[in-house]
Amino acid sequence: MGRELQAAYEAYQPGMNHHMLARCLQTTPAVAGYLLKQLQARGLIDAAGNKMVVSPQEDRQEELKRKYLTEYAWAIAVWHELEEKKLANVRDFAAQTRMGETKAWELLRDLNKLGLIHWERRRKKELV
Repeated sequence: MGRELQAAYEAYQPGMNHHMLARCLQTTPAVAGYLLKQLQARGLIDAAGNKMVVSPQEDRQEELKRKYLTEYAWAIAVWHELEEKKLANVRDFAAQTRMGETKAWELLRDLNKLGLIHWERRRKKELV
């Protein structure tokens, strides 16, 4: 979270509108309105106008989830389609998305860590 957004979060009180926030931050109502919308978009202020208590780590995780959901929505859809066909593996995912296996593996790992897909990596069988 940037300095301006952090300051807006700290200054915000439940029920405040963008004009009141602008006065507290000594800025314009347009800037305060933008900051208020950002706080709402990040889930730091709920629909009723109450502050949500979020740790910086949770905020970062949510930010990453939003990034991956918007930038890789197509990849997530491809993965779910492969799961339905019982073909959910790195090689088929890489071929379907036209990317190298290493990049596909890294993307699947990140999407799995964020809980956007379910992927169980299989280890190679050990030789006896």
